[in-house]
Amino acid sequence: MVKAETAPELTAETNEHFGEEDSKYGYRQPPAKVEVPATVSIPGKKRSGAIPSRYDGRTAGHMTSVKDQEDVGACWAFSGSGLFESKVKTSTGLSTDLSEQHMLWTMNGLTGSGYMCNTTNDNGGNEWMSSGYYASGFGPKSEQDISFINEIFEFANVVRPKNLNSAPKLYQATDIQFLNPENGKEIKQAVMNNGAVGTGIYWDFSSKYHKGDSYYYSGELTDRNNQELVQNHEVIIVGWDDTYSKTNFSKAPSENGAWLIKNSWGTNASYSDGGYYWVSYEDPLLLPDYTIKSFKAYDSDEKLYQLDEFGAVTSINVSENISADFCYFANVFDFGKNEKLESVTFFTDSIGSKYQLYMAPVNSSGVPELSKKEQLTSEQTVLHAGYITAKTSAKKVSGKYAVVLMLRKAKADQRLNIGLECSDYYGDGDCYYKGTIEPGQSFVKAGEQAINDIYTPENGQNRLCNFSIKATTRSYTQSMDANGSNTSGSPKPQTKPTTTRPAVVYKKPYLSKSSFSIYKGNKTTVGIKNKVSGAKVSYSSSNKSVAAVSSAGAVTGKKAGTATITAKVTQQGKSYSLKCKVKVSNKRLALTKKKSKIKRKKSYLFKAKKYGVTGTVKWKVNNKKLASIGKTSGKLKAKKKKGRVKVTAYCGKFKVSYTVKIY
Repeated sequence: MVKAETAPELTAETNEHFGEEDSKYGYRQPPAKVEVPATVSIPGKKRSGAIPSRYDGRTAGHMTSVKDQEDVGACWAFSGSGLFESKVKTSTGLSTDLSEQHMLWTMNGLTGSGYMCNTTNDNGGNEWMSSGYYASGFGPKSEQDISFINEIFEFANVVRPKNLNSAPKLYQATDIQFLNPENGKEIKQAVMNNGAVGTGIYWDFSSKYHKGDSYYYSGELTDRNNQELVQNHEVIIVGWDDTYSKTNFSKAPSENGAWLIKNSWGTNASYSDGGYYWVSYEDPLLLPDYTIKSFKAYDSDEKLYQLDEFGAVTSINVSENISADFCYFANVFDFGKNEKLESVTFFTDSIGSKYQLYMAPVNSSGVPELSKKEQLTSEQTVLHAGYITAKTSAKKVSGKYAVVLMLRKAKADQRLNIGLECSDYYGDGDCYYKGTIEPGQSFVKAGEQAINDIYTPENGQNRLCNFSIKATTRSYTQSMDANGSNTSGSPKPQTKPTTTRPAVVYKKPYLSKSSFSIYKGNKTTVGIKNKVSGAKVSYSSSNKSVAAVSSAGAVTGKKAGTATITAKVTQQGKSYSLKCKVKVSNKRLALTKKKSKIKRKKSYLFKAKKYGVTGTVKWKVNNKKLASIGKTSGKLKAKKKKGRVKVTAYCGKFKVSYTVKIY
């Protein structure tokens, strides 16, 4: 809870699972889930048309290629890029290939602030992180410029890409909508409008939940330790079928109907149809989150001012018990010279409330003077939860000014909510997120109460916050009045247009992967991006005994080692030689948690990791008089006698052993 003296009570949203172990697929539980009201009646809101009983983003032409996160726990980044790619394809018809690697490199704590918990590309992330990446203007960038690396590494130990900052941005998200996971109609409408909706899911490879390309988790909702199961993987919803038969699932749910899911585990997974699969409407752990509602082409002439450098980390509520029915939230920015305000973006989940934007000068103490505020927009209705961008009147700005958001309750008991960046810590004291937060940045004022700076250290943890209110400006070179209108006189006369023959636009092809790793016996495909119709392509391998490649670009791992795959492409009268490196590794099991000495009558949980191996890991010991071990849990229980016992983890023909001393 963040609280300032005489200020309204501001209470942070919470997630009881925050701080739990990250999943191996790459989903990290956030500090809070966005609390979107189930149903809100908004006067004047345009109603959507009838929702069809079946919709498939593949046949609608709204899908881009299925990707493969391979060994890296980066599902959250692949889901995020899949959302934006689908929105671009749905809106423009253009296929894009966006960089997950750039998102991974950006959303960490290398600079001393940001997501300090992310020290490797395998640490995981969530919907707040991917949506914050887009809202904060970091990207998206092209996969061609910053390609995905299938290798787990620590950011501090690897030289970052030279073009990490210089590679061009392609788009800017303007509105990002968070959804109520129980509102199926709204989710379906978002899929049709935007191409996809992100969703968390609990994934279990057990065959009792799979049947062909259908998945339905029907098991216990707690684990062996009686801990509640939560989402461990992030994917995207790209369609649905209300009539999808319940008999398609390994255990039939009570009703027909399923969501179509696009995954990030490649096209060859046995459980899927080319990377897609169906999940029952009744799956208890499917939790849809957000969609890209609108975007625009990136404009290098615009400048984004923000205090929440990585987007909203969580959100807070103003107590519904305050007597005032409205509240002001203000961020103070130090604008450059010769700039005009273009738009303001903010985060809230207070659907149905009214909002209005202002700008206000700050006094000599740095406090916004709301009595002198100037209107930037008329009063409007919050139509969705998440990031909202409102075009403002083109006001001149220079030096310190406050951008002010007013939220007004739609009904007396409504809570007013705003997103924020805050320094946040796990229960053990480790830092999850660290913000660059100082006094005199964010202020709050409820009704007629005094305005308050929310910079408030709490409990020695320095848990401070800034509001998610962002301002976009543009430089101006011509005369403007106080409202930003052009006063330079009549426009220049237009010249007579000339007709010229359009120049040929050459498309430069590139490989879908710049480097990758596979296991012996596995296959993956190297595709050609930006290939035009009629292009001629041939593939070759520098070492066929390590990695063989087919005429279609399918690479098969033959033995451990490295090789270079070359694709020769001829199109539009030009020839290109494209190369990527492949590393082939042997499949194996490895112990990731072990202990050499265990006291008599004590227990220890061993863990193993599969590298290219499929199936369930099982456990055994060579001397049951000394110890027993759970066949699938790996929990060893030492008995009364001293001695040495060999612990073995095995999966099919693969195994790994370790000797433990019982003392």
